[in-house]
Formats: sequence, C-alpha cells, structure tokens
Amino acid sequence: MSKREVTVVTAFFDIGRENFGSELSRSNEKYLEYFKFWARMKNKLVVFTFPAMAERVREVRNEFGLEDRTEIVVIDDIYAVEAELHSRMTQVAASEEFLKFRYMPNPADNNADYDYIMLLKVWFLKEAAEKGYADGMLCWLDFGFNHGGDVFSNSEEFDFTLNVDFPMDKVTLFSLNNYDNKPIFHIIEDYSVYMMGAPIYVSADMAAELWGDVKKSMESLLEVGFLDDDQTLLLMASLRNPQRYNIIKSGWFMPLKEYGGEHLTVARKPKPKPALIDRVLKNYRIYKRNRRCMKNLGSMFKRNDLL
Repeated sequence: MSKREVTVVTAFFDIGRENFGSELSRSNEKYLEYFKFWARMKNKLVVFTFPAMAERVREVRNEFGLEDRTEIVVIDDIYAVEAELHSRMTQVAASEEFLKFRYMPNPADNNADYDYIMLLKVWFLKEAAEKGYADGMLCWLDFGFNHGGDVFSNSEEFDFTLNVDFPMDKVTLFSLNNYDNKPIFHIIEDYSVYMMGAPIYVSADMAAELWGDVKKSMESLLEVGFLDDDQTLLLMASLRNPQRYNIIKSGWFMPLKEYGGEHLTVARKPKPKPALIDRVLKNYRIYKRNRRCMKNLGSMFKRNDLL
C-alpha cells in the first residue's frame, strides 16, 4: 500500500484549564507554546478555535511560511455545537454519586467542559470532511501534542510532511494496553487507560461514522450517570463496531515516529517520577479497594448472621 499525505486536524478552545490547579493547570499561552513546537509540519492543517486565538494561530503558521497550507475555522460558541449533550454532561459532572464512584473527585476527566472538548475531537474531524476543508486521509493531533518536547526533543525536525499508508476503510487508533475485558464501569471508576486520544487516522469518507460511534459512546455513559474523556469513548466505539477499527499498540506520542516521522529524535531523559496525581491515584486505589473489600465482607457476614 503506497503512502499518502494526510491533512492534520486540531483544535483549541479556552475551557479555563489554567484554573484546574496543581499539575493539571495550563494557560492558553502554554498551549500556544506547545502548538508552535510542532506547527512547522508541512501538511495542510485545519485548526478549529475561538476568535481571540485565531490570529495567534495564523501568526505561528505564517512564521513557518505555511499560511497557504492552513485553514482556520472560528467557532464563536463551542458549547452550542452539541448544546443538549453538554448540558447532560454538566449535570453528571455535578452528581455527588458519580464523583463518589470515581476514585478521585476532581481530575480533568470529571470536568464536563474538558470531556466535552475531548468528545468533539471526532466532531472536528467530521466537520473538516463535511465542509470540504479536508479530503483523503485525516490525522487528528492535539493542539498541545508532545507538550513542548516531552517525547520529541527537536522542534526543527517537525519540518516534514507526514505520509502514512493506513487503510482508508478503517479508523486507525493507537492503544497503550491491550483490552483485557475489564468492564467499562471499572474503567470509569479507576481511570484505566487503553486508547490514546492522538493521533487518530480516519478517511474523510469515514469521519461521520467515527463521530456516530463516539457520540453514541458518550450517550451510553450519560444514560447510566457516567462521564469520561475521549480515551474511554474511543475504546467503547471500537468494541461496538470492531470491524471499523485498526488498533495498533504503541506508547505516548510514539505513533508519529513509528509511522511517518521515523527521523524524530526522542528525548533522552531519566525516567520521571510519577506525577503527583498518579501517585495520589495509586494510593487512593489501594485505600478504596481495601475499604470496599472490608465493607463487602461485613455485608456478607450480616447476610449469614455471623455478626
């Protein structure tokens, strides 16, 4: 199968991330810095954003001489795209029962605005295809992809054209872990991660089907009082219609190097200490598992008149 150039699709909207607190906090300027690290890619780029950011994005691409390969789509009110869905997500995010069910009450994954934007990744792909901004093979990259050098250390190496040979009749996703039949409600509970949210490869002809699968996944979660981000939604979509999906195991950000960007230099850094949120989650999982185990044992003894 011959390689073909892709159209890269991305988006950025201000959801107040700088107020998330601790290690989850990132300002708009920080995201723009992340974007500039990889924005010299020569592929056609479609960027969905809000009015105040549009000119900043244009300036970055112009700096690399890529203004004629850039389509900026301004959306005044991103919450109006799927207003009813966003309203339902907001209600779940405020649910005390939902927050108690989760191992941690306040990470980004419990934030309705954050999960809504993560959901719309696939809507942006569909919109780019339907409105004629892109055709052929599309590639979703997060606006903050690579976090300014977390994995790929040399920004100048992004001065290349990404070409891939993924099948046009399937959606190509990348997983960190093979799915082990863990129930979705347990994934919601303990934040297990299987699918990566970027990159996503889909042909323009299949973008609407992908959106339908992912939107249905969110609706299914909301029906039972749950909420989660794109990683769980993509997993659910691939389980619902496995024939549509080509799933490849990889590592964070690494699919770009393994498929089309083989020249990219990987940062050689000491293995980092787990982030504070990861350390807290690990300890809380142990605590909550043990607490639940004792509670279940107590219930069993009561049912059998042993207490």
